[in-house]
Amino acid sequence: MKQQLAGIELLRVVKELKEIIGGKINQIYVNREKKEMLFEVYVSNKGRQLLRIIFPSFIFLASVKPESQTKPDGYCMYLRKYLKNARVKEIEQVGAERILCITIEAHDITKKEYVPVIYKMYIELFSKGNFILANEQNMILSPLEIQEWSSRSIKAKEQYVYPHQEYNMFQMSETDFEKALEKSDKDTLVTTLAVNFGLGGIYAEEVCERAGVQKNIKPAAEGKKVYAGFQKLLDDVQNGTAVIVMNNNVQEDVFPCALKKYPSTRSCPSFLEALDQYFSPLVMQKERTEQTSKKEKIKTKLLTMIASQEKQITVCQEEYEHNQQIGEIIYKNYQILDEIFKQLEQARLTKSWDDIKKSIKNSKYIKGIDEKNKEITVDI
Repeated sequence: MKQQLAGIELLRVVKELKEIIGGKINQIYVNREKKEMLFEVYVSNKGRQLLRIIFPSFIFLASVKPESQTKPDGYCMYLRKYLKNARVKEIEQVGAERILCITIEAHDITKKEYVPVIYKMYIELFSKGNFILANEQNMILSPLEIQEWSSRSIKAKEQYVYPHQEYNMFQMSETDFEKALEKSDKDTLVTTLAVNFGLGGIYAEEVCERAGVQKNIKPAAEGKKVYAGFQKLLDDVQNGTAVIVMNNNVQEDVFPCALKKYPSTRSCPSFLEALDQYFSPLVMQKERTEQTSKKEKIKTKLLTMIASQEKQITVCQEEYEHNQQIGEIIYKNYQILDEIFKQLEQARLTKSWDDIKKSIKNSKYIKGIDEKNKEITVDI
């Protein structure tokens, strides 16, 4: 199961996302709890397009709009203030990084008349993932999350700096490619391609397959063949037919082109559509599971409250019946009790409590006096 988009796959994502260039951002939704964002973009002759971002791993055009939060939070309102009704001007990948940069032309909200202003939306699909709104000079206006590393910092009023990448494998000449292989500190070719070149395991093995070389050879052993195999893969990723890998009629993975490792696949008109077909059911199932879990938690909480209230009702009923019995006894013996209280009040005018206690030793009704707590025990 695919856990995230690879840098090489973003080449195809960017190519296909260019169809929303010129579109107008109608609405923005942010779900901080799930770390998801959704941009409704209206594109002429295509209608509404749902650009869905699931951090830190995926971006695609969704066919189904997910449930949104009932009330947008402060960050969502901030983005709507600056970006609603803005136009998408450009979409590009930052080098070979898992970062997309979407250039936006919006209305300068500090001006009454329409004055265009350029913003850049950076979508980072690595580490914890992040969304960064910056101005045309790449000064960060506001990120979804403040993040800091030893080499870069993501927070407002700081320059947006790209992560350091030793190679841009998509633009390397054959000479530079071979030199990079020679400089590798890894023991095998496949590890070098996966780690140093950032291809990941599946695409590193695919390059070896297409180059016709063993994956565990020394990195620089077959440089020319490996470069040729890599170029074939690059071309296929950008222009080939997207596929969904099937296993017993179950969707197992999705790729921008057919890979030798997976012979059993189903073709798809575009990679974005393949991503939607692959992820939307998974996301919807996850949302249903979360909703069911949430409902079960609420149900359990309500049942606990009901049980507690029923217990309290039983206690109150017992207290009510007990107090009712006491009330009936007091009512039946009111004259006796009234006489006892009057005698004690009269006695207190001339006697101490000790004398009163001595005088009631042979009393028919009074069994004890607790002057400290102002209580009298009677037996009637």
